[in-house]
Amino acid sequence: MGFLLFGSAEMALILIGLPIATLFVLMGWILAASWGAMKFTRTNVLLTKDQIATQKILFGFKDLDTTSLHAESRARLVESYSSDNKSVFAVRVNGSEDTLSFGTALPREDKDWMVTVVNDFLGQATLEPSSDDEDEDEVELDFVELAPAELPETSVVSVRTPSAEQMVLSSPSFPADQFRVYATLGFLAVFVLWLGVGIWHWTIPGISHTIGSIAVFVIAAAPLLLILFTLRGTITTMIDPNRFTTRYHIGWLGLRFRRPTPTAERVSVETSGEASDDNGYAGTIVQLGQSRLLAAWGTVRTCRQVAGLIRHHFRELGIETTDAMVDVE
Repeated sequence: MGFLLFGSAEMALILIGLPIATLFVLMGWILAASWGAMKFTRTNVLLTKDQIATQKILFGFKDLDTTSLHAESRARLVESYSSDNKSVFAVRVNGSEDTLSFGTALPREDKDWMVTVVNDFLGQATLEPSSDDEDEDEVELDFVELAPAELPETSVVSVRTPSAEQMVLSSPSFPADQFRVYATLGFLAVFVLWLGVGIWHWTIPGISHTIGSIAVFVIAAAPLLLILFTLRGTITTMIDPNRFTTRYHIGWLGLRFRRPTPTAERVSVETSGEASDDNGYAGTIVQLGQSRLLAAWGTVRTCRQVAGLIRHHFRELGIETTDAMVDVE
């Protein structure tokens, strides 16, 4: 408000109008990234009687997903999204561990052909396309309780147990895949936009313009911090008998949220639509009384591991929660 009172009228217009323009620019980058991913992604599919693997390649970045097949595995067209009240389908194959989806950008006749070929190879009948009504809403995924010693060596999650009653786990703020590239480019575009306005305003003589330029430079630091958080940020959760603490930070700089551990009611892994462990994103949510803290965000696999670790430590502390866990026994 001080900048609006002591700055120029032009500066006031910039501080009010530029955030709106920034939002449109950011949405444009998101739409452009989505279009680019749909347009230029090449997908290789390898199918055997027991397993299916998909490799998606975009500008040299590769994403490999695999799952084992069972007796009821089949290919089917499922609704991926809706455009102009018209459903757009993808080919989905259900496996023992995950489901794999591909071919969204292909013409409908090509997707029909792929479904028929896969089902003929597996000896299954081809079913009618289905619409996943739940894909538009939050879907809660199950997970397995996980002790720190059982965490896979390849996991991006790190765990420390300073004492029997304490656990500290950390995971990257963003998964190291194409999504992190898109997020970085989007925040970078916003930063460059604000930085350019600040430099332009700095060249205009007058104390009010100087104050206004400083204001823009300060605002421009926000997307820069988001870029750093995207590339180097960490989500750290610390649990002891008294406090449940979540930090979103870059080194020592960041935000901290604390809630009483005894108020924990539920641990969940939530995503918007069905997704496989490595093909899709989710969040690990912990319900503590009236508060919901995000303990991890990233691939479904990472969030399931974090949820399992938290649930195991809650049990060690004698705290029972209502969770969507899988009984592995």
